[in-house]
Amino acid sequence: MELMLRQLGLTEYEVKAYLALLKTEPTTAYKLGKLSGIPTGRIYDVADNLVSKGMIAILSGKPKHLKAINPKIAVSALLTKKENEWKKNKEEINKIISKLEKKKIQEEPITLSKGRESFYYNILDIYNLAKKEILTIVGGLTAVKKGVDLDTASKTAIKKGVSYKMIVPLTKKNEKVARKLAKQGIKIRNYPTKGLRLAIIDEKICLLTLADESLSYERATIRIENPVFCKAMKQLFNALWEKAKPILI
Repeated sequence: MELMLRQLGLTEYEVKAYLALLKTEPTTAYKLGKLSGIPTGRIYDVADNLVSKGMIAILSGKPKHLKAINPKIAVSALLTKKENEWKKNKEEINKIISKLEKKKIQEEPITLSKGRESFYYNILDIYNLAKKEILTIVGGLTAVKKGVDLDTASKTAIKKGVSYKMIVPLTKKNEKVARKLAKQGIKIRNYPTKGLRLAIIDEKICLLTLADESLSYERATIRIENPVFCKAMKQLFNALWEKAKPILI
Protein backbone atom coordinates (compact mmCIF):
# COMPACT_ATOMS: atom_id res chain seq x y z
CA MET A 1 0.00 0.00 0.00
CA GLU A 2 2.75 2.44 0.96
CA LEU A 3 4.68 1.76 -2.24
CA MET A 4 1.58 2.24 -4.37
CA LEU A 5 0.81 5.58 -2.75
CA ARG A 6 4.42 6.70 -3.27
CA GLN A 7 4.16 5.74 -6.95
CA LEU A 8 0.98 7.79 -7.20
CA GLY A 9 2.83 10.91 -6.06
CA LEU A 10 2.64 11.05 -2.26
CA THR A 11 5.76 11.76 -0.21
CA GLU A 12 6.93 9.47 2.58
CA TYR A 13 5.44 11.75 5.27
CA GLU A 14 2.17 12.14 3.34
CA VAL A 15 1.80 8.36 3.11
CA LYS A 16 2.44 7.95 6.84
CA ALA A 17 -0.03 10.68 7.76
CA TYR A 18 -2.80 9.38 5.48
CA LEU A 19 -2.47 5.75 6.61
CA ALA A 20 -2.39 6.81 10.26
CA LEU A 21 -5.52 8.95 9.79
CA LEU A 22 -7.34 6.02 8.18
CA LYS A 23 -6.87 4.05 11.41
CA THR A 24 -8.31 6.68 13.74
CA GLU A 25 -11.25 8.99 14.21
CA PRO A 26 -10.99 12.59 12.98
CA THR A 27 -8.19 14.24 14.92
CA THR A 28 -6.07 17.37 15.06
CA ALA A 29 -2.90 17.88 13.05
CA TYR A 30 -0.88 17.86 16.26
CA LYS A 31 -2.25 14.46 17.36
CA LEU A 32 -1.84 13.12 13.81
CA GLY A 33 1.83 14.02 14.00
CA LYS A 34 2.17 11.97 17.16
CA LEU A 35 0.27 9.00 15.68
CA SER A 36 2.26 8.96 12.46
CA GLY A 37 5.68 9.79 13.92
CA ILE A 38 5.97 12.95 11.80
CA PRO A 39 7.82 15.86 13.49
CA THR A 40 5.52 18.58 14.79
CA GLY A 41 7.28 21.16 12.67
CA ARG A 42 6.36 19.22 9.50
CA ILE A 43 2.89 17.81 10.17
CA TYR A 44 1.00 21.02 9.37
CA ASP A 45 2.60 21.35 5.91
CA VAL A 46 2.00 17.64 5.30
CA ALA A 47 -1.66 18.02 6.27
CA ASP A 48 -2.08 21.03 3.94
CA ASN A 49 -0.55 19.03 1.07
CA LEU A 50 -2.90 16.09 1.69
CA VAL A 51 -5.87 18.44 1.67
CA SER A 52 -4.75 19.92 -1.69
CA LYS A 53 -4.35 16.40 -3.10
CA GLY A 54 -7.83 15.39 -2.01
CA MET A 55 -6.65 12.78 0.50
CA ILE A 56 -8.01 14.35 3.68
CA ALA A 57 -10.69 16.87 4.61
CA ILE A 58 -10.77 19.59 7.28
CA LEU A 59 -13.84 19.47 9.51
CA SER A 60 -15.38 22.67 10.84
CA GLY A 61 -15.00 23.56 14.52
CA LYS A 62 -12.26 24.47 16.93
CA PRO A 63 -9.70 23.06 17.06
CA LYS A 64 -9.89 21.93 13.44
CA HIS A 65 -9.96 18.19 12.95
CA LEU A 66 -8.69 16.19 9.99
CA LYS A 67 -10.55 13.28 8.41
CA ALA A 68 -9.23 10.78 5.88
CA ILE A 69 -11.14 10.62 2.59
CA ASN A 70 -12.38 7.14 1.66
CA PRO A 71 -9.50 5.40 -0.21
CA LYS A 72 -11.88 4.34 -2.99
CA ILE A 73 -12.40 8.01 -3.79
CA ALA A 74 -9.04 9.48 -2.81
CA VAL A 75 -6.79 6.85 -4.38
CA SER A 76 -8.92 6.72 -7.53
CA ALA A 77 -8.52 10.48 -7.89
CA LEU A 78 -4.74 10.13 -7.49
CA LEU A 79 -4.68 7.38 -10.09
CA THR A 80 -6.70 9.45 -12.56
CA LYS A 81 -4.37 12.40 -12.06
CA LYS A 82 -1.32 10.21 -12.55
CA GLU A 83 -2.80 8.63 -15.70
CA ASN A 84 -3.40 12.09 -17.14
CA GLU A 85 0.20 13.02 -16.34
CA TRP A 86 1.49 9.82 -17.97
CA LYS A 87 -0.64 10.47 -21.04
CA LYS A 88 0.64 14.03 -21.30
CA ASN A 89 4.23 12.87 -20.80
CA LYS A 90 3.79 10.20 -23.47
CA GLU A 91 2.49 12.79 -25.93
CA GLU A 92 5.43 15.07 -25.15
CA ILE A 93 7.90 12.19 -25.54
CA ASN A 94 6.38 11.26 -28.91
CA LYS A 95 6.69 14.88 -30.05
CA ILE A 96 10.35 14.92 -29.01
CA ILE A 97 10.98 11.60 -30.80
CA SER A 98 9.29 12.94 -33.94
CA LYS A 99 11.43 16.09 -33.86
CA LEU A 100 14.59 14.04 -33.35
CA GLU A 101 13.70 11.76 -36.27
CA LYS A 102 13.06 14.74 -38.55
CA LYS A 103 16.30 16.35 -37.40
CA LYS A 104 18.21 13.14 -38.08
CA ILE A 105 16.77 12.88 -41.58
CA GLN A 106 17.63 16.51 -42.26
CA GLU A 107 21.14 16.15 -40.90
CA GLU A 108 21.83 12.70 -42.33
CA PRO A 109 19.95 12.33 -45.65
CA ILE A 110 22.59 9.85 -46.81
CA THR A 111 23.62 6.66 -45.01
CA LEU A 112 25.97 3.90 -46.14
CA SER A 113 25.72 0.25 -45.13
CA LYS A 114 27.70 -2.79 -46.19
CA GLY A 115 26.80 -6.42 -46.68
CA ARG A 116 24.01 -8.49 -48.14
CA GLU A 117 21.97 -8.79 -44.93
CA SER A 118 21.95 -5.03 -44.36
CA PHE A 119 20.75 -4.59 -47.93
CA TYR A 120 17.75 -6.88 -47.40
CA TYR A 121 16.73 -5.22 -44.15
CA ASN A 122 16.91 -1.82 -45.84
CA ILE A 123 14.64 -3.12 -48.59
CA LEU A 124 12.18 -4.52 -46.06
CA ASP A 125 12.12 -1.21 -44.19
CA ILE A 126 11.35 0.96 -47.22
CA TYR A 127 8.72 -1.48 -48.52
CA ASN A 128 6.86 -0.97 -45.24
CA LEU A 129 7.16 2.82 -45.64
CA ALA A 130 5.76 2.86 -49.19
CA LYS A 131 2.38 4.53 -49.61
CA LYS A 132 2.08 5.18 -53.35
CA GLU A 133 4.88 3.73 -55.46
CA ILE A 134 7.78 1.27 -55.48
CA LEU A 135 10.22 1.25 -58.39
CA THR A 136 13.00 -1.33 -58.35
CA ILE A 137 15.86 -2.63 -60.44
CA VAL A 138 16.80 -6.05 -59.08
CA GLY A 139 19.17 -8.95 -59.68
CA GLY A 140 18.03 -12.26 -58.24
CA LEU A 141 14.44 -12.97 -57.28
CA THR A 142 14.70 -15.18 -54.21
CA ALA A 143 11.59 -14.70 -52.07
CA VAL A 144 13.28 -15.14 -48.69
CA LYS A 145 16.80 -13.88 -48.04
CA LYS A 146 18.71 -14.04 -44.76
CA GLY A 147 15.47 -14.56 -42.85
CA VAL A 148 13.87 -11.46 -44.43
CA ASP A 149 10.61 -12.28 -46.20
CA LEU A 150 10.57 -9.83 -49.10
CA ASP A 151 7.81 -11.75 -50.85
CA THR A 152 5.33 -11.09 -48.04
CA ALA A 153 6.42 -7.45 -47.80
CA SER A 154 5.72 -7.03 -51.53
CA LYS A 155 2.27 -8.60 -51.23
CA THR A 156 1.42 -6.34 -48.28
CA ALA A 157 2.45 -3.22 -50.21
CA ILE A 158 0.31 -4.23 -53.20
CA LYS A 159 -2.69 -4.89 -50.94
CA LYS A 160 -2.31 -1.33 -49.62
CA GLY A 161 -2.70 -0.09 -53.20
CA VAL A 162 0.97 0.67 -53.80
CA SER A 163 1.96 0.70 -57.48
CA TYR A 164 4.94 -1.64 -57.96
CA LYS A 165 7.23 -1.73 -61.01
CA MET A 166 10.26 -3.96 -61.30
CA ILE A 167 13.06 -4.22 -63.87
CA VAL A 168 14.91 -7.55 -63.80
CA PRO A 169 17.50 -9.26 -66.04
CA LEU A 170 15.47 -12.34 -66.95
CA THR A 171 17.25 -15.72 -66.87
CA LYS A 172 16.17 -19.35 -66.88
CA LYS A 173 16.74 -19.44 -63.10
CA ASN A 174 14.44 -16.53 -62.24
CA GLU A 175 11.89 -16.70 -65.05
CA LYS A 176 9.41 -18.78 -63.04
CA VAL A 177 9.66 -16.48 -60.01
CA ALA A 178 9.25 -13.40 -62.23
CA ARG A 179 5.98 -14.73 -63.65
CA LYS A 180 4.76 -15.55 -60.15
CA LEU A 181 5.45 -11.98 -59.02
CA ALA A 182 3.70 -10.62 -62.09
CA LYS A 183 0.59 -12.61 -61.17
CA GLN A 184 0.68 -11.00 -57.72
CA GLY A 185 0.32 -7.57 -59.29
CA ILE A 186 3.91 -6.43 -59.79
CA LYS A 187 4.55 -4.92 -63.22
CA ILE A 188 7.77 -6.57 -64.41
CA ARG A 189 9.95 -5.89 -67.43
CA ASN A 190 13.13 -7.57 -68.63
CA TYR A 191 16.31 -5.53 -69.09
CA PRO A 192 19.97 -6.63 -68.80
CA THR A 193 21.34 -4.82 -65.75
CA LYS A 194 24.56 -5.94 -64.08
CA GLY A 195 25.70 -5.16 -60.57
CA LEU A 196 23.13 -2.38 -60.09
CA ARG A 197 20.29 -2.51 -57.59
CA LEU A 198 17.92 0.43 -57.25
CA ALA A 199 14.77 1.04 -55.21
CA ILE A 200 12.77 4.27 -55.19
CA ILE A 201 9.92 4.78 -52.72
CA ASP A 202 7.34 7.53 -53.31
CA GLU A 203 10.06 9.76 -54.81
CA LYS A 204 11.30 10.29 -51.23
CA ILE A 205 13.66 7.42 -50.39
CA CYS A 206 16.20 5.86 -52.71
CA LEU A 207 18.38 2.80 -52.20
CA LEU A 208 21.32 2.57 -54.58
CA THR A 209 23.26 -0.69 -54.25
CA LEU A 210 26.44 -1.78 -55.97
CA ALA A 211 27.00 -5.54 -55.97
CA ASP A 212 30.52 -6.86 -56.46
CA GLU A 213 31.38 -10.45 -55.52
CA SER A 214 35.07 -9.54 -55.36
CA LEU A 215 34.43 -7.37 -52.29
CA SER A 216 34.55 -8.92 -48.82
CA TYR A 217 31.18 -7.42 -47.93
CA GLU A 218 29.77 -8.26 -51.39
CA ARG A 219 27.65 -5.13 -51.75
CA ALA A 220 27.42 -1.54 -50.54
CA THR A 221 24.05 0.19 -50.13
CA ILE A 222 23.55 3.94 -50.10
CA ARG A 223 20.24 5.13 -48.66
CA ILE A 224 19.35 8.65 -49.75
CA GLU A 225 16.32 10.50 -48.40
CA ASN A 226 16.32 13.42 -50.78
CA PRO A 227 13.37 14.16 -53.14
CA VAL A 228 15.55 15.89 -55.76
CA PHE A 229 17.89 12.91 -56.04
CA CYS A 230 14.99 10.45 -56.00
CA LYS A 231 13.26 12.26 -58.88
CA ALA A 232 16.50 12.10 -60.89
CA MET A 233 16.76 8.35 -60.23
CA LYS A 234 13.13 7.93 -61.24
CA GLN A 235 13.93 9.51 -64.60
CA LEU A 236 16.69 6.93 -65.04
CA PHE A 237 14.30 4.16 -64.07
CA ASN A 238 11.63 5.38 -66.50
CA ALA A 239 14.19 5.53 -69.35
CA LEU A 240 15.18 1.89 -68.71
CA TRP A 241 11.53 0.92 -68.31
CA GLU A 242 10.75 2.19 -71.80
CA LYS A 243 13.61 0.12 -73.23
CA ALA A 244 12.75 -3.01 -71.22
CA LYS A 245 10.57 -5.81 -72.56
CA PRO A 246 7.32 -6.79 -70.77
CA ILE A 247 7.26 -10.29 -69.29
CA LEU A 248 4.44 -12.45 -70.58
CA ILE A 249 2.51 -14.23 -67.84
